[in-house]
Amino acid sequence: MLLDVQDFPFGDWTIVGQRVSRAGFFQGNNVLYRRTREAGGYLAWRSWRLEEPRRGLWHQIIPYALVEDAERAVPLQVGMGSKNRAEVAVNESKILEGLSIPGTDTSWVCERFTTTQKGLGVSRYVVGNVGRFVFMLAASARGEGWPMEEVASLASLQANRIRAVLEDSGSVAG
Repeated sequence: MLLDVQDFPFGDWTIVGQRVSRAGFFQGNNVLYRRTREAGGYLAWRSWRLEEPRRGLWHQIIPYALVEDAERAVPLQVGMGSKNRAEVAVNESKILEGLSIPGTDTSWVCERFTTTQKGLGVSRYVVGNVGRFVFMLAASARGEGWPMEEVASLASLQANRIRAVLEDSGSVAG
């Protein structure tokens, strides 16, 4: 379900890392995550780099047990984006209200203005669900950051990829 290199409409992207792990094991022990663990699904994560202009991207997909659980999880995932290994100071963080992502059932968009050893940057996050699947996309760059239109476009591509896989499998609702 994750986007692949041929899905990117621009640039020469390189996969930096990817992994798959059991869903629901690292988010806590409330009923939402307990049901996710019991459903036995796997989350998938992939990280990318673009050299020119210099950008980073990672995205993940988490299958929840129920559509309602996925819808409840979308706003909870917004805060997850700052958990990384890089030394980044978040100067400002804000939810961008009124921005919907085509192809999603529910979506939230957040941006964080950051400082690293190499200077100022911006990370833009999109979290959305398609049925019982939640995806998160994080786009980071120095300076002004990615144009929000490009980030939203990639998020819409990710949502539509999930929807297409579900339709092909006969499981449109997830």
